[in-house]
Amino acid sequence: MPDVPERFFMFPASFFRFTRSCLAVFSLMAWAGFTSAATTISLEGRDLLFAAEGNAAVRGSASRAWAPAAGKPFEVELFLTAEQAKEPYALQLPAGITVGDEEADQPRVIFNGDDLAVVPLLRADGALYYVPSPYLQAGRNTLRVEAPASAGSVSWTGTRIFSLLSTGEQVHFDMAFSDASPVTRAEPPRDARRGNYDVQWYDVSWTPTMTSRVMQASSVWMGAKSLVNNLQTIVLDFDANGGSMVIDGVDAGPSTPAMAYSVKTASDTLEVTLPSSVAAGQEFRVRVRYHGTPATGGTFGPGYNRTTHSGTSVIYTFSEPYKASTWWPCKDDTSDKATTMGLTVMVPSGAGWEVVTNGTLQSRTTSGSTETWRWSNAHPIATYLVSLCISNYTYVGTTYTALDGVTQMPIKHAIYPENISFEGTGAAGTLAVMNFFADKFGEFPFLNEKYFTASHASGSGMEHQTCTSMPARDVQDGRQRRNVHELAHSWFGNLITCENFTHLWLNEGFATICEALWFEHEGGMQAYHDWVNGWPTISDSQPLVGPDSDNFASTVAYRKGAWVLHMMRGMLGDTAFFDLLKGWASYPLVRYGTADSAQFEDFCEARTGLDLTVFFSQWLTRGTDVGTPGRPDYKFNASYNPASPTLLSATIDQVQGGVAFQMPVKLRLKDASGNFKTVVVQNQVSSITHGVPLEGFVPVEMDFDPDNWVLKHTGLSINTCGFPSIERGAFFFSALRAQGASDYVSGTITWSVTGGSLPPGITLATNGNLAGTPTAAGTYTFTVRAQDTSSATRFTTLNLAVTASGVEDWRSL
Repeated sequence: MPDVPERFFMFPASFFRFTRSCLAVFSLMAWAGFTSAATTISLEGRDLLFAAEGNAAVRGSASRAWAPAAGKPFEVELFLTAEQAKEPYALQLPAGITVGDEEADQPRVIFNGDDLAVVPLLRADGALYYVPSPYLQAGRNTLRVEAPASAGSVSWTGTRIFSLLSTGEQVHFDMAFSDASPVTRAEPPRDARRGNYDVQWYDVSWTPTMTSRVMQASSVWMGAKSLVNNLQTIVLDFDANGGSMVIDGVDAGPSTPAMAYSVKTASDTLEVTLPSSVAAGQEFRVRVRYHGTPATGGTFGPGYNRTTHSGTSVIYTFSEPYKASTWWPCKDDTSDKATTMGLTVMVPSGAGWEVVTNGTLQSRTTSGSTETWRWSNAHPIATYLVSLCISNYTYVGTTYTALDGVTQMPIKHAIYPENISFEGTGAAGTLAVMNFFADKFGEFPFLNEKYFTASHASGSGMEHQTCTSMPARDVQDGRQRRNVHELAHSWFGNLITCENFTHLWLNEGFATICEALWFEHEGGMQAYHDWVNGWPTISDSQPLVGPDSDNFASTVAYRKGAWVLHMMRGMLGDTAFFDLLKGWASYPLVRYGTADSAQFEDFCEARTGLDLTVFFSQWLTRGTDVGTPGRPDYKFNASYNPASPTLLSATIDQVQGGVAFQMPVKLRLKDASGNFKTVVVQNQVSSITHGVPLEGFVPVEMDFDPDNWVLKHTGLSINTCGFPSIERGAFFFSALRAQGASDYVSGTITWSVTGGSLPPGITLATNGNLAGTPTAAGTYTFTVRAQDTSSATRFTTLNLAVTASGVEDWRSL
């Protein structure tokens, strides 16, 4: 008898959009599976599509008891809205369902009849799968999970599907949700002797085993230049994986004598003794022959991977940040790009394998049972950007025409054949994005090569140079966020590579702001602001630039990095900002090389003529982890006095403590007729009252940074700043207005008068309504207080002029 799955149903999941107000309710449910010894995945702000807890299936508007039988497949129906179906999600299976790294030890996950071609992230509390949006659809969806035979009797309690919050979670899924110790993410100790030489080129030959993770006879040939006198020993990075990766010999190339070598497992290095000492400036060559099984683990999973999609093998690599040396001996140092690189890949012939790697395909030849692919990379490349993808790919493509109107270059997406209906139109969208970026940043940097993507089984995308790796189905129509983000790295990450991962924001922050720029191109300025303002939490703790930057935190390198560029746009204006981006991409000192934050700052200062020392210092180096606030915390109020109509008194306080942030801030003034006037003030101290020139404008309200150009918190502040003159005997009404971020303004605001006097006949209600019929002329000055339920307060002084014209005061008759 075949297994019959336990089935239960789920209806629209918008009910489970978690907010601060309802999180407490669900915290009482003690979500099993989200807590491990190392980390907890917060559900705050996420759309929870489904969760199986105990004997209940939590769903849209009600739960239903269910009793899953041990050993039976898991099946659920999901009904999604059109908006929900556009989002990427994570599927979590409880511990015990996935029992190992090997494919036979992992469950089969099927969405709408299609296998989810993603390798899971293994955590202490279970396995997490990235689910690209094309696996889902508006309306009815089915999910079926078949446990591996090795799992034995299993419980499905803790199975759930939830939305992703950010670019970082989608782009680097494994990094965002890994519960590994942060130590494993940090740059490993490096042998200082690596700095004794400069890599000039690599020529590699790889022979993968298409049915396993074993690399057959392979080699790395390196040409380098000595940077010291009497260089005798060189050090390469090489992870021997406990002896599973084996060095077969070292020499200087074909028909040259063998060189002495030593594998140092404690430091993951390979020491090679050169046949004779090398003088500074002199070139030398070393060839390493090896074979074996590369190590597993790593920030984004193993550096070298093999799995299947729909029963067909796929080989793929993911070396960022420090995993290139797990599958090929090299100087795994971002700052030392090889000027050129040759890549030879040998696969079984006649099996339909397609090989995608860096550069340009030079030849594809067959000899007996072996097919040899020869690629050539003509541009400088960092080791973590070297890639290998092999499967039975089919290609969808188009042709990019360069800015000169003549030169052409292929764009191709290497996708799994079963996904043609999901990604078949992607090339046209990628072409549109490339045209836009070329216009904004300058010509595509690898025009004489190509731009490809290749499907892989990771939940993360990776901007390998000229051959981005993408999760299956994630190319979509080419115009969506991930494809845009990875293509942007061609300029910011590949053309200009961060000197080391301390300066990761120069890669990821730039690519993240490019998403917003693309959506602005598609939907206008409001779409840009909606995208930026839609980024969730930005870290105030970890500095943007520092030794922890290689943790790839989406709240830091991605979003905060992008916010720095967003703030520069608001500060400089569009003309100067886009000139800056295009100029940076063409800056000779970093183009096709590497850069650090100081170089970017120097370039910006030279390009704009501004002193940006304070700007970069405060946004790149501050954070509560190092004892300084990560952003300003503003409170403000303003007062218009008809007796001094030329100036508005605007008070701005920074209450975060420590040294004040120095930022230009826009103030938007509004008059009683709905007209606006915008002014910019330089806010540089903890508390200041600005005299804002009015030039005849009579403001009634002031908004602080109305377009949200500054990364900040805003505490309880008062927007109302004045009133037009009113007539004695005429009814008057004005609703006082206050503002503050939701995590600062708590509950209902209560208003009161704490000083001065209102015009006779006018009263202030506790809800802020100022109303009545004035009975006496004059100018009245009074102080109001706004207070929220957490007892936060803000005061401001207001002036209300009552003229004598209008109905006579009955008391004078």
